[in-house]
Amino acid sequence: MSDDSYLSGKIIPGTSVGKFKLGWTMDQVIHEATFKYFVNISDWESKSHSIEADSIKFFFDYKTKEIVQITVFDQYKGSFLNSIRIGTILSEIKDPISYEFINGDNDCGIEFPDFKGIIVHTQKWDDDTPIKFISIIKQI
Repeated sequence: MSDDSYLSGKIIPGTSVGKFKLGWTMDQVIHEATFKYFVNISDWESKSHSIEADSIKFFFDYKTKEIVQITVFDQYKGSFLNSIRIGTILSEIKDPISYEFINGDNDCGIEFPDFKGIIVHTQKWDDDTPIKFISIIKQI
C-alpha cells in the first residue's frame, strides 16, 4: 500500500524533510518508506548511492550509507518557512527573505545566507521563475 503523506512534510535546512532526517541510513529510509521507491547502489566511490521515489530523492554517502542530501521536486507540497515550496516564484519571497544566486552553478542554484543547509534550483537565472527543486544538505 502506498501512502503519499511523505509529499507534504516540513523542510528544515540541514536537518530533515518531513520525517526523513539527514544522517539516517539506507535501511532506516527503507524501513520508514510507505511508498514505492527505487534503490541505486553505486559501484563507484565517486558516485553516491540513492533512493528515489515520486517527488523525492535521497543521496547517501558511498562508505557510510548515511543520507547527505534530500531533494524534493514535482508534486512535493511541503515547504520551508511556510512560504518556499516547489513552484514558488522567487520575486514573491525576495523582500521578506534574502537569497543569492550561487556563482558558477550551472543548475541555477540559490542559497539563503540566513539559512545554511538548503539550496533551491530554478530553470533559469531569473527572479520571476519558479522553484524547480529544493535540496537540504548535511553541513560539514
